[in-house]
Amino acid sequence: MQSPTLDGAVDRIGPLHMAYSDLEPGTMWAAQQLTNARRTESNKEKRDWLRRGVYWAYNSSLYGMNDGGKVPLLYQGTGSLIFDNLEEAVRQLRTTGFYRPTREEDIDAFKRAKDTLTLELMELGLKRFSDDEDMFCYNINTLKGRQGLNSAQAALAEVPYGPQAVFDENMRMFYDAKIKEILIAVLNPARVKELAAHRPVARIGRMLPFNTESLGSSFAAYGYLVDETGDSVRGLPRKSA
Repeated sequence: MQSPTLDGAVDRIGPLHMAYSDLEPGTMWAAQQLTNARRTESNKEKRDWLRRGVYWAYNSSLYGMNDGGKVPLLYQGTGSLIFDNLEEAVRQLRTTGFYRPTREEDIDAFKRAKDTLTLELMELGLKRFSDDEDMFCYNINTLKGRQGLNSAQAALAEVPYGPQAVFDENMRMFYDAKIKEILIAVLNPARVKELAAHRPVARIGRMLPFNTESLGSSFAAYGYLVDETGDSVRGLPRKSA
């Protein structure tokens, strides 16, 4: 089935490096764009398509330690950290499950970028999720929305679900669709201490499908399975040479 065009954007489905290569550089959608489109798209066919998909998002998650080496941190920002060096990132993610940027200037620029959010992982009130020892999360009750979230949880939740009124509208969409809870997944802080003691590690943002069975439309600041054949990226198609 061919993906429907939405504002000129299309899906490319398949292993990440292959799917991304079919998009015009700089046009891949981030998590918040995907969430908003799942709510605002008026054409039912297009809206249903967006809600069914599992999407890589143009969001990078960099995990490291503070200057004292004691506090595990999450730097959540744009996808440029990974997608500007995607071939090497994919190679490392395949073999180790993590991407370690090697250029200090790239790491520093990402950390200093105005749209990069810096959080202490221990402030997120995390719990283990399923049998994956690396994956920790916190849940958002879609009826309560921001109520019950601390400031760190609310700040990270804005990355995929938008700020203030947009966030509230997206929570209402989920609740009306009988999605009672969504989650934000991150790397286990204990693993960050182990893996990033000397150099930070990165993973990719990922949006889960919109359904009621398994915490639909949740966001993982945690993606690494880059060879999944059913996952999508969305953006403008690459122009012919």
